[in-house]
Amino acid sequence: MLDQEMIRTFIQVADCQSFTKAAEMLHKTSAAISYRIKTLEENIGTQLFNRTTRTVTLTPAGEYLLEKCRQWIVWLESMPIELQQMNAGVEHQVNIVINNLLYDRTAVASMLACLHQRFPSTQFHITRQVYMGVWDALINEDYHFAIGVTGNESLKNNINICAMGEIQWQFVVAPNHPLAMLVGIK
Repeated sequence: MLDQEMIRTFIQVADCQSFTKAAEMLHKTSAAISYRIKTLEENIGTQLFNRTTRTVTLTPAGEYLLEKCRQWIVWLESMPIELQQMNAGVEHQVNIVINNLLYDRTAVASMLACLHQRFPSTQFHITRQVYMGVWDALINEDYHFAIGVTGNESLKNNINICAMGEIQWQFVVAPNHPLAMLVGIK
């Protein structure tokens, strides 16, 4: 029903808003382009273009199909890279859990931009957890990396820890809080 050539023809007519201009761009005759679009509309069973003597515009169904066709072309063109990365051992999806205390929206956005640039076909999913929830997600759920686990030692033998730095915490309480009365607390 839909083949790559028909889809590219449809996109070109939609972009040019003209059968004649699309024919020139595709090095085909206007009649060939018109026939392809007519065949496409018959196969789908709905009109994709509003035609006048001067213009060709998309119908709502045509707008929807154009969006889907563009997505399909991007997917089709990216497939060789995705398959090469798959054969090279690059994961298709990576899940990352981050300690809520360390979560910084700007830093995460920057990290995701770098990861996407290096691994364009990999989908990265980020979630936040509190304290030991990071370990729980890493051990019991499908997470590949964790940022901000508590402690210096792994809770499981098959999980490696790589220290990226330390954070010094300063705990504070209000002056009238009962803990403020304890010796050594300022």
